Amino acid sequence: MRSLADASEHFLKYCKHPEYLNAGNSDPLADDANSPWNTYRQDEILRAEILQDVQRLPDEPFYHQPHIQTLITDVLFIYCKLNPDVGGYRQGMHELLAPIVYVVEQDAIDPADASSGPTGDLTMVEMLDASFIEHDSFALFSRVMDCAKAFYETVESSDTTGKVAFGLQSTKSSIVEKSQYIHEVCLYKVDPELSVHLTSIEVLPQVFLIRWIRLLFSREFPFDQMLILWDNLFSVDPTFKLISFICTSMLLRIRWDLLEADYSVALQHLLKYPAPQPPNGPHTFVEDAVYLQDHLDVSGGTALITKYTGRAPNPLNRSQPTTPRASAPSLRQRLAGTRSPLSPPRFRPPPGGVEAFFGAAKNVLEQGEKLGINQAVRDAMVEIRRNVQEAKTSMKTSRDLFTEPRPNTAIRAVAVMDRRNRQLASMLEEPIASLRNLSTTPGLSEDRQKAHDALEVAVAKLQFIKPRWR
Repeated sequence: MRSLADASEHFLKYCKHPEYLNAGNSDPLADDANSPWNTYRQDEILRAEILQDVQRLPDEPFYHQPHIQTLITDVLFIYCKLNPDVGGYRQGMHELLAPIVYVVEQDAIDPADASSGPTGDLTMVEMLDASFIEHDSFALFSRVMDCAKAFYETVESSDTTGKVAFGLQSTKSSIVEKSQYIHEVCLYKVDPELSVHLTSIEVLPQVFLIRWIRLLFSREFPFDQMLILWDNLFSVDPTFKLISFICTSMLLRIRWDLLEADYSVALQHLLKYPAPQPPNGPHTFVEDAVYLQDHLDVSGGTALITKYTGRAPNPLNRSQPTTPRASAPSLRQRLAGTRSPLSPPRFRPPPGGVEAFFGAAKNVLEQGEKLGINQAVRDAMVEIRRNVQEAKTSMKTSRDLFTEPRPNTAIRAVAVMDRRNRQLASMLEEPIASLRNLSTTPGLSEDRQKAHDALEVAVAKLQFIKPRWR
């Protein structure tokens, strides 16, 4: 393809002009992979998926103009068609393109207006010609994706365990590996105390880092501050090699809040990052990342923590093992290592499972303020964790009973297990009832967004409970 115009004419031919489908002799019901009807149906599915995300862009009025949404959808569609190696459209790409379109449109100049006014720089008028907003946006987005596409890729895993038994293709997400690297290597080197704490309260790094990285922090800060951050990032590091250090510096900036937090509070801080106060706006994270690139050690972390919080970490609390994995394994890890050799390989959910939970958490926290459900979710999480702890205590009691040489041990153990099962059933009752209400409440279908948010809350609760009882 020589230009975006050529690509648009080729790939959008049937989408923009479906009447052309009737010009040929192809059968719309024929099972032919090369049929234009088959291509048209697949393209419409892809465009519907893209448009669904575009319509959920943040509440910036510019994003919700019909012609802007069409432009964003067309650019993403053509990019995916021209770059099949990326693996198709991935959620999050629309939030990288949207700010680019905004900036290009704001800077655009109408040549007619420029010619009628004072004589200006003709080169600038040509560069910012409003007739080429779509073309310029596509070119800039493609340049960003040259380096950012690695954040959206999944690759084949070298681990073949379980492939034969389940007939599955083992894959791993590079973004999950990058998230683990930031937590277990970068953060641990500069602040081992914080790294170990996040591990101890079971905060998975990919739950919040996937959004930070894939969206280049566009959801973490106010829109105008985010644009300044992008300006700094693109000028200093257009290859995005500083991304890991930016994430690390963001964690250091709120380290005291995280150290005092339990799981639910820490997750709230990380999924709704506190806005940095002037003069240390988000753009300073790029400066901190450049510093950490050359000072990735405890002294470097201490320098940044002291600079922004006025408090220096206690050296006595920072003497940790050489690696966070050197600590005693958890009960789940110990049990995992004692499985019978005759048992089939344990099925591991694909990376999409992690991303599904991340998406649910993101939508709940971002839209919860509008619907008044954030406090309800936090209260539910606290209640769930308390019930989980009680159930675990019951499990420990049941194990103790099995080891006690008493006549009524079996009867008491059954009673304890029955009580535990009732607790689990009670924990699941509320989210399951919420899911059922979505299909039975009269008139709820008329408010699809509200129904979607209610579903996300219920799913988040179930996702929170399920891993603890595998």
